[in-house]
Order: sequence, then C-alpha cells, then structure tokens
Amino acid sequence: MLTPTEAAQQIPADVKPLSVHCIPLLDVLDGVLATDVHSGVDIPAWDNSAMDGYAVRGNDLRKRAQRAGAGAAVSNVELRVVETIPAGTFPTKPLRPGECARIFTGAPPPQGAGGGIRPEDATPLGGHRVRVHQKRGRGAQRRLRG
Repeated sequence: MLTPTEAAQQIPADVKPLSVHCIPLLDVLDGVLATDVHSGVDIPAWDNSAMDGYAVRGNDLRKRAQRAGAGAAVSNVELRVVETIPAGTFPTKPLRPGECARIFTGAPPPQGAGGGIRPEDATPLGGHRVRVHQKRGRGAQRRLRG
C-alpha cells in the first residue's frame, strides 16, 4: 500500500498525455481541446435583446432618479412606444428622449437604447405609451455582439 505522498508522486510518472487527434464535433462530448478554437464570425452577430420587454434610453430613467433624489427608486416613468421590433427584424428608427421600443428576444435594439426593461417592470397604458416601474442597470437584458 502506498502512502498519499507516494501516490501523489507516482501519478505523474504513470500518466501520459494522449496524442492529438481530430474528432467530429458531434462526438466530442466530454472531450478536452488540445488548442484554443476561435470562431471566424461573431455569435451573436449583433447586440440583441436577451428577453422580451422594452428597449429604453438610460438617460430617460437616470434623469427621473436624479430629480427624485439620491438613492431613490425609479417609478412611474412614462415613455412613448415608437415601434415594435420582433425577433428576426431590425429597428427602423433611433430612440429619442422620452421614447422606447417594444422588443422581443433576439431582436437588435434601436440606436440610442442603453438597456432593457422586463415586461413585468412596466405597464402598457394604451395609445403607444408605457409606464416603467423599475429601472434596470445599463446594458440590462442585452447580449453583446461576439
């Protein structure tokens, strides 16, 4: 019987690296790469929404919080919904102050959007308006290109 120290010394002597060989992608489960693999394309190919919700300008929410005082929670910020961006489509207009866009998972955000609001953090008001109840951090609900 070996002591733990003797076993720890014996293992490197008995273990030999495997030779490098190519394996079809579908057969590599639990395999280890011999070298780094780099994609020739960005995945995702563009910034996109990580979930359904509203693409918003961060400044619209920050200004409201600043007016409310330090540490105040943003609530009841009303924004105008200027377009709906389903997955598989691209935005057609940039966001201006006081505007947001209804966006679905995988769709790219419009120019000017700094983050996203989950549907449960907003209430549609009708007439292309929405009330935001809770602010998210910059870049929230967003997957970056690459």
